[in-house]
Amino acid sequence: RRQELCLDIHCKILSNKIVAVIVDKMLISCYSFWHILRYSVICFQFIELINNYFTDSYE
Repeated sequence: RRQELCLDIHCKILSNKIVAVIVDKMLISCYSFWHILRYSVICFQFIELINNYFTDSYE
């Protein structure tokens, strides 16, 4: 079930290729990612944080 959630989140970030690549490199694997972040809420906040960072950087 954890792997399923992680893959779902990974798909959601694919709309922004730059973020997807960087997050993918940070992820290493879904299990590593969940070991660090633990909860889907934190996972979404983390992705939003990265999205905001790149939005600010390129505007």
